[in-house]
Amino acid sequence: MAIGDLKTVGVTPFKQETTYWCGPATSKQVLNYLNGSSESQSYYAQKLGTTKDGTDFTVVDDVLNNLQSNYTYSYSTSLPIESWKYAIMYSSDNYHPAVLDLKITGNELENYTGTVSGHIINVSGYEFRTNDAKVRLTDPYDQGNRGKTHGNKWYTLEKVWQANQNHFRQAIIW
Repeated sequence: MAIGDLKTVGVTPFKQETTYWCGPATSKQVLNYLNGSSESQSYYAQKLGTTKDGTDFTVVDDVLNNLQSNYTYSYSTSLPIESWKYAIMYSSDNYHPAVLDLKITGNELENYTGTVSGHIINVSGYEFRTNDAKVRLTDPYDQGNRGKTHGNKWYTLEKVWQANQNHFRQAIIW
């Protein structure tokens, strides 16, 4: 990865319809991008087995693979930061948004005011033009209805990686 790289993927943000539908909303975002259209969040909630306790991240790659044919997603855990960075770059460069499982505090993603113990979200770009590498996330969640978290937001790469490592799965789908 050379400094000077910038890549964005045009993922349309869809605001999640319940506080626990980040998995269905993110699936809708990714599949809408890959297929040019998507089903409802309730459709994806059913496919993912989402309950009021949330979505099991280990099934997201299966649903993404079953509902599009552009790319075969892989599930990885506990990647060191350089391998994780490669997965982000590879996914964006090849126009298939990576998906993350995060535990967010205000220490990692500054737009958040409190801890979110589990959040499924997709990556829609990276910027390595300076020493302060950044990752663009397309967030379906609008924490506190403040407009600070929902949509395409840039965060420091190391802090997004840390939020991924904070989650007990430490998982990425790419």
